[in-house]
Amino acid sequence: MLYELEGVRSRLGRTYQASDITMIVAVRLHEQNPWIVERITSLGDYYTPPPAILVVDFGSEAGYREQVAAACRQAQVELLRVEDAGLFSLSKARNCGAIHSRTSWVHQWSMAQLGRDLRRLCRAQSTL
Repeated sequence: MLYELEGVRSRLGRTYQASDITMIVAVRLHEQNPWIVERITSLGDYYTPPPAILVVDFGSEAGYREQVAAACRQAQVELLRVEDAGLFSLSKARNCGAIHSRTSWVHQWSMAQLGRDLRRLCRAQSTL
């Protein structure tokens, strides 16, 4: 367990549960970033209890699309596929996910942020 999500309190005093949150992860898989598949399969391991997780596949080409879909099935997370062959747009991908979300709160996380957060956590744990 890395992050506890049950009973998170806002600055205004409202308490939120994991079920109030959708974590949106925007990806475009290609030969330069095969590590994304592994990260998708472990997304639910970072939180207890896990929030709803929505992976937005924003324009992965054939072959890669199937890998993202298989990783989402394995992780039991929702997949939203957006066809887009142009330049990857993180903001467009996140907006598509926010529109598709069924919760009142969304947490938008990129794979790069996930990697940085995990490295920071590992450094912090190694100094304890």
